[in-house]
Formats: sequence, structure tokens, C-alpha cells
Amino acid sequence: RCNGRLAMRIDSREHHAALPHSATQQGATHSSSIPSPEKPVSNPDLPHVRVRVRGLGDGEHPIDFTTDAGALDYEPFANQARIHGTLVRTGEQFHLKATASAEGAFECTRCSDPFSRVIDAPLDLEFVPPRLVRDPSDPNVHEYDSGLSPYIDITEDVRDGLALAIPMIHLCRPDCKGLCPVCGKDLNLGPCGHLEPAEEDAKFPALKSLRERLRAEEGTAGAGKP
Repeated sequence: RCNGRLAMRIDSREHHAALPHSATQQGATHSSSIPSPEKPVSNPDLPHVRVRVRGLGDGEHPIDFTTDAGALDYEPFANQARIHGTLVRTGEQFHLKATASAEGAFECTRCSDPFSRVIDAPLDLEFVPPRLVRDPSDPNVHEYDSGLSPYIDITEDVRDGLALAIPMIHLCRPDCKGLCPVCGKDLNLGPCGHLEPAEEDAKFPALKSLRERLRAEEGTAGAGKP
């Protein structure tokens, strides 16, 4: 008897979590070949992030799997993405409440140095039969007909969630000193000989006020981010 935990399975067209017993017997032919992630996400040969739900019993089921982030077709994320949380089935309806996590490659807003960081995005999605969709404009509610597909596809939800979770002000480290406005040297590597901020503030109080306001805005935009 299946204990409710969803296991990961990969084939040549999609990445999806699948039930390990009877439900998997209805799946497609398997292959160890994984398509190139450089293809556009609209290409049917590109892997998708899908969860197999056909044959899943009512109740709450834990879900935890990793997949090729190339399936997201979003440049910062190219390695692995992890989806973990719970999937609840109630009759014909499914509620996925999970977190998508992926390591991305970014450029520091202040000093322009490249750095990597794990981005986490919450997922709170409902999949319901077409007749039960009350608000077609709700991006978190999707039509799902179990007679047409054994899977729910969350590729776009994961991609959009991760994209929105990237801070507008993204620093390589909280105390990044940025670049010298005169010569452009990375001040994290040491002083450049130009005016130190304290000296500059004494001579140009208006610049001090502007700097403080910009720093405050950076702190607000990056609040809650590592």
C-alpha cells in the first residue's frame, strides 16, 4: 500500500513526482536521456515540473523532490530546483502548499560582482475541475481534468514564484561597500585614496542625506532576504 509519499521520476519529456505503484503503470515510456535546457519552455521536448496525482487517495500527502531547473527556462536558475511541502486531495480538487527552492546566479546591485544564492518561493495552488473555477483570473487556481491528464503541471508557477522572490536590491553581502563613485574601484577590496564617506559627508551634507535615503530604500527592498 502506498504510504502517501510522492517519489520523483524522470522521463525524456518531463520531470514529475509520481506515485510509486499502480499509478505509475499508466505513465509514458522512460528514457535516461534529458533534453537540453537551452530549448524554450514552450518546446514539448523540454522537461516540465509535474506531479502525478491520478490514483492518489483523499487526504494530505507529503511531497519532496528535486528537478532540473533548466525546465524553468529562466536564466538565473540552471542547476537543481527542490519542491517540498504537502499536497491535499479532496474529491476532485487538489491543494498544493509547498516551497520551491533553487540556487541562482546573480550580480550584486552595489558592486556588480557575481554571486550565488538560494531563492525560496512559496507555492499555494489549487487544481479544480473546470466547472468549479469561480475566478478565471486567479493565478493560483488552475483547471485540472483528471480524465485528460494524470499530472498537474507547476512549471510556470515555480518559475514565476522564484522570479518574484528575487529582491530588487540584491547584495552579495549585507555590508557590501560598493564601487567608488570617482574611480569605480571595488571598495570591498580596500580604499582607493579618494574621500572616505565620513569626509565626504562633512563637505557635502546634501550627499550624506541622499546616501542615507538610498541605503534606507535598499534596506526596505531587501527586507527579509539573506
